[in-house]
Amino acid sequence: MSAPNDGGPAFPVWELNGHGQQETTGFGMTLRDYFAAHVQADDRLVKCIRAMDDTALAIFALHPTAEREEHITETGILSLVPDWAALDEVGKVTARLELEAKAIARVRYMQADAMLKAREVKP
Repeated sequence: MSAPNDGGPAFPVWELNGHGQQETTGFGMTLRDYFAAHVQADDRLVKCIRAMDDTALAIFALHPTAEREEHITETGILSLVPDWAALDEVGKVTARLELEAKAIARVRYMQADAMLKAREVKP
């Protein structure tokens, strides 16, 4: 699997090098990171993520390439799922909130990737 297109630096800093040629000297965050940070997590997304059962949420949040049930069981991804029975109530809430945050972040990067892909289309 190849690395996603990051769009390059979001705010490049150009300076002249010793030969009078422009070069990028400051990179900072990538355009992909900038897009992901500015995507709104709307109510529908949050409701969808909160409606996931604990196992589905853990798989979606922790293993971005898991898509099919047979792939999930073949690769041992279920070992990533917290042992909910061993957690007290505070631990369950904490684990659930951490997984929800990771799932929302994953969706934000999916949306950022779609924005970068849309920029490649020539009118």
